[in-house]
Amino acid sequence: MKAVRKQLTLLCISALVAVTCALTMHVSAQTFNEGFETGAKTSYATADVQLSTGVWTLNDALIGNLTTDRKTGAASARIRNTGSLTMVFDLSGAGTVSLQHAVFGADGSSTWELSKSTDDGQSK
Repeated sequence: MKAVRKQLTLLCISALVAVTCALTMHVSAQTFNEGFETGAKTSYATADVQLSTGVWTLNDALIGNLTTDRKTGAASARIRNTGSLTMVFDLSGAGTVSLQHAVFGADGSSTWELSKSTDDGQSK
């Protein structure tokens, strides 16, 4: 069975959003958790980051561990403006996706989008 790339992208459409330590996907009877706690990225510049689950591209996003960051564990992904978090690896058989999100500090509300690739990440 050919593995279909399940490229997960979270896009933030305004303000800062903290994607907390609970991005959970159920993949073929296994749980895939990313807590954004094993990597380090302290600027909003686009860069690839090695996390516990694989390499992710953080665009206009960083890994925050301030007391003002909303998080479940020690860190969270903080996205600003129209930033995104993108998996740079494949999963097959993704089913349920669960995540926690919150605004950063006193910022206003925002919207976000969850997308998956069906063509090995070739289109956006």
